[in-house]
Amino acid sequence: MSNDMLQRMNKTILDVMSTVSVSWSSDLFRLARLLHFRVPCIFVISNPAQIFFVIPENLSGKREARILMDAMEGKESPNHWTGHSTLNDPDVNGLLNILCDIPSVAIDGAYLENNSIKLRMRMNSAYAGKFASLVIEAVSRGVQVEIESLEPSKSSFDTQDFMETIIPLSVIHYRMNVPSTMNTMERNPMMFPWERVRKYLSLDDNLRSIYYVPESVKPIIDEEILEVIPGKLYETTTRNPFFRLIEKRMAEDHTLVANYYMGYNGIHMFVEVVLPSIFVNNYIRFISEASREFPEWHPEIFGVKTYRDARDSPYAWNSVVQKE
Repeated sequence: MSNDMLQRMNKTILDVMSTVSVSWSSDLFRLARLLHFRVPCIFVISNPAQIFFVIPENLSGKREARILMDAMEGKESPNHWTGHSTLNDPDVNGLLNILCDIPSVAIDGAYLENNSIKLRMRMNSAYAGKFASLVIEAVSRGVQVEIESLEPSKSSFDTQDFMETIIPLSVIHYRMNVPSTMNTMERNPMMFPWERVRKYLSLDDNLRSIYYVPESVKPIIDEEILEVIPGKLYETTTRNPFFRLIEKRMAEDHTLVANYYMGYNGIHMFVEVVLPSIFVNNYIRFISEASREFPEWHPEIFGVKTYRDARDSPYAWNSVVQKE
């Protein structure tokens, strides 16, 4: 895993971590209470938000849990179940959309525990006050949300380390050619070397991301690009048919991804996908399907490791941007 990038993006710049607890009336929380353990999930921002989750064990002998899974159209595999639920509370939906629109705020991970979903969210400290104020105002209106923590990031790998205690993780590393049709200001306003993290997953065509760029690069700031920290951090929305197809297949198959990290050197895009190990083959299959649909991207997988092995073994593309 790209240690240098994660140190910059997740600690030096995204230097505050918050755990936010949200709840609403749902069979999802009845299921979580029955299981008595944390359930890893992916929180997808949309209207309404969608929750994909995985239960890393079979449910034989747990009749009530199986009934709830069937009600949520769960999918059974030999050693795990996957399921899907919808956030049916408009107040919670509205708040989460507002929080995710704050500059530098990114959903770093999510899991179910008892009566709520815990969202681990990173941000730059300059925006932590606004983040907290919006949650406090929502609480005063009766919205079922709570800030459990808001503190300096302890480690750039904090969320991945935590999620690894819930379910074993792996890392897939691949690169792609960027077709000339994508290198236009309309399709890709960030036409220079960058490193980025996704702010959140969505089900539309937009990829909203936070970008770290070299100090030598001076992006042209317009309505498409938001300057979060002058000379360092930016946000913008791009569209990418290759990733859109992969994420569509992920949603259809209930495949969870913990995090994406991406880099671009002007020619190639480099991608690190952190995901539960049980979904590695699924994701590789989706890359293959996207490659057949969009052959001009020429994806090349050159690393599949357990998270523990990848964590302390940086890949060669750390030099995509200059070091601080």
